[in-house]
Formats: sequence, C-alpha cells, structure tokens
Amino acid sequence: MRRLESKSLVLLHHHLKALRLPTFGTECEAFAARAAHDNADHLTYLLHLSEAELLERERKAAERRLKAARFPVLKSLESFDFAARPSVNRVLVAELARGAFIDARENVLLVGNPGTGKTHLAIGLAAAACSKGYRVRFYRVTELVTLLIEARDERALLGLKGRLAKLDLLVLDEFGYVPASKVGAELLFDVVSTAYERTSLMVTTNLPFDHWTEVLGSERLTGATLDRLTHRCQIIETKGESYRLKDAKVFQNLATSRKKDVDERAAEEEFNLRKPTDDDYVALGELRQQEAVAATRHLGLRPQDVHFLGFPDGGLAELWRAHWLRTQPYTSPYTREESPPYPGAVNPDADYDGMDLTSVIARVLEDFRPTVVVIPHPYDRHPDHVHTTYFVTEAVQHLRGRGVLSPTLTVLTYLVHFPSWPAKRGPLFDRFLPIAGLPDSAWVETELTPEELTAKRAALEEYRSQLEVMNGFLRSFLCRNEIFATLDANVLSRIASIH
Repeated sequence: MRRLESKSLVLLHHHLKALRLPTFGTECEAFAARAAHDNADHLTYLLHLSEAELLERERKAAERRLKAARFPVLKSLESFDFAARPSVNRVLVAELARGAFIDARENVLLVGNPGTGKTHLAIGLAAAACSKGYRVRFYRVTELVTLLIEARDERALLGLKGRLAKLDLLVLDEFGYVPASKVGAELLFDVVSTAYERTSLMVTTNLPFDHWTEVLGSERLTGATLDRLTHRCQIIETKGESYRLKDAKVFQNLATSRKKDVDERAAEEEFNLRKPTDDDYVALGELRQQEAVAATRHLGLRPQDVHFLGFPDGGLAELWRAHWLRTQPYTSPYTREESPPYPGAVNPDADYDGMDLTSVIARVLEDFRPTVVVIPHPYDRHPDHVHTTYFVTEAVQHLRGRGVLSPTLTVLTYLVHFPSWPAKRGPLFDRFLPIAGLPDSAWVETELTPEELTAKRAALEEYRSQLEVMNGFLRSFLCRNEIFATLDANVLSRIASIH
C-alpha cells in the first residue's frame, strides 16, 4: 500500500509540475494531513489548496511587477514622515494609493524643493500600484531622455515607445535637475503626448511651472507639455527644508568641529550629533552642488550650463592609478557608492573607474566643443586637482585624435594648493605671480573690473559649507587679478601617454 502511495505521489508531483501548479506540489501533502485532521471533505481540501496556489501566484506576480518597475530603492507610504511635511495632503495621498487615478488615466505631479520627499512619495504610490496589479516603470528623466536618444540613433525608438505604451503608470523622477537638448526635449514631449489619456504619468520636479522652459528650452514645447500633464491632474506640494540639507548641516557642523581638532566623541557630545553615515556624505555632496549652482549664477551661468560629474571626493588618484579599468570599480570610503549617487549627474550609470570618468568628461567636451579649457595646474599639491587635470588631458587628447577638438585648442591652468600660495592678504590686493621655480609654466595675468570682482565675491559667499571650514583660505583668492598658466606641450603629452 505504501509503495502504491509513493508511486501515486511521484505521478501527482509530475502532473502538477506539468500543469504549472507549484504550490499544489509543495503543499498538497500538508493540506491533506490537515484536512484529515479536521475531517474536511475533498472539495474543501481542494478549495484551500487552490486558494494557496492563487495567493502564491499573486505574491510572485507582485514581486515581478516591483522588479520590472526598476525602483532605485523601495520606499513605502507607511515610512513617510507626514508630520515633518504638513503641506502634504495625507488624505489625497491615501486616496491616490488606491489606484483609482490610474484607471481614470489621471496624472500626479509632486512639486517641491530638493530633499523634501517627492521621490519617496512617488515610489511609495507606485509600489502601491504594483501591489494592485498595475504595470509600472520608474525612470529618472535624464535616464529616459538618454535612452530615447540612443534608441532613435539605433532605430529602436518604436520598440521603446511600444514598451512604454503598455504601462499603466510611468514615473518620471527629477524633472528639472538637468536641461534636455533640443532633440531630448522633443522626444520627452513625444512620450508625454503619447501617454495623454492613455497612461498615467507621475512626475516629480523641483521647478515651478514658469521655470520649465529652463529644461525644455522652447516656450511652445513647455506650454504643450504642461497642457497635457496638468489636464486631469492631482498636484502634491512638499514644502519645507530638505531632509538631506538638514542632515548635511548636521554633518557640516561635525566636520567643522573636527577641523578645530575636537575629537569625534567630544564633537558628538558637544553638538549632540551622531557619527556621519553614508547618506550624510551624499547629502553633503548635494549641498555642495546647490551651492555651486547658486555661485555660478553670479558669474552669468544658467543652471543648465553647469554639469556635475559626481565622481568621488578624494578618490581621483585611485581611479587613475589602481581603478582605471571598468572591471575594477572604486568604492568611495565615504558614500560607499561605486557610481554617482547625486541627482543630475552627467551619467548616473557610469562606474567609479578611470575609463568611465574619461568617457564622461569627453562627452561633456564633445557636446560643448570649447575653444578654451581651464583646468588645475598639474603641479598643484591637492591630489584631486592634479588628477582632474590628468583625466581632462586624457579626454582632450582623445577628442583631438578624432578631430572633434581643434589642435589649436587653448588649455589654461590655475593654481590653488601650493606652498606660500596664495598670499594670505586681502581682500582687494593684486596677487603676485607664483613662485618662479614652478617649472614648465608661462604665466599670464588678467585684471578684473569692479563689476567682475563684485560678482566673484558674491559667488564665493554662496559656498557657505566650505567657508565654515576654510574661510581664510578661500577669501585669500578675493583679489583684483586672475592668473593662469599655459604649460609646455610636452607635459600634457606625457600625461596623455600614461594610459
């Protein structure tokens, strides 16, 4: 009898596998024993077993939908701190989590300053949609625009648009951090236009609507995009101070205290601070980005003219020496990241290796086609400054070899870290030329106008986090002249020949 039962079980498992009923196969014996214990009839046993199969299928399907959505990190609405963001309409968020807006083909716009929880809410709402059976895909806007341009160039655009058309909800994160090219803006509009009243869009942005031309370029295109997005749309505002900015200020206080030779434990006790985490270091990087954008505005640059590479502080020498190949990415000891974690990075998919950094720099140079490149002096004493020059030189030589950049391109260098430089006097002094013994350098001097000096001072004041740490050093550069050096061409050639 036992042999017959054993044979029957083997055949049963074989048939269930062929019928693709894995939960039946794994649970049938346990459910049979429970049914016998409860004196349940055969139909009740089959009902319970089929319910278990359906539940497991729904669980696995939800997992597949979450995986297909490609969220950068999974966030839930339950973990969102509504008390810290009273401007967020909690009732509206709960209503949106039901998913009815997707059935109605409505859009959701989340508007607020960086670091105020827009992406958290977007992922939480999109994850809730996944759990309810909706097909979702998450993209950073810069990522999607890049994919669209690449697909167009490879004649695969129809395929990508077809995949987007099958979605129930398309999440576009970080609209406004990086301006799109004319082609990129037109392709992005095409996605929005195609989705209109067919697919729900969820967009997070740090820009007020009247600044969207900074990203899309054309007022006509901006108007048409907003018209389609805001028709039948729910808007959530996330007001308040950035979580990351708040954490960065805490971290900056700790960094300042360390600069004053206060040990970590004493600093934590004095300021009631915890040890900085990986996220704190990322937050500090984002704070420095915001300060750079604010500073360069005073110098006449628009936000879309400023590009951030996002490569690791204190790590460029390692990328040049030991992590040049793409098979050997570098891990930042601060952020614990192997690729740029910052919003708006030129290529967030690049790895921390020398080849990728050179490629990113070459991409920026090829897009801009400069006639003058200004880089740190290769004899600067700061390793990041020196190796910035190495990587830029490598990229310039590569593009010159392809005929992209002119052989007559002017390369100017500037000096920041060097013994007895700059003179600790000022403001408003004329800076002396660097030490005559600095080799391979021909120095030139440019006098600043009063207006230029005023703009320079205003730009410097925007670097608040750095002024807290190195106020005297930075202000020593507030002088009436700028000094640059052209290098012996052999120096640059030797650098470019290393890799």
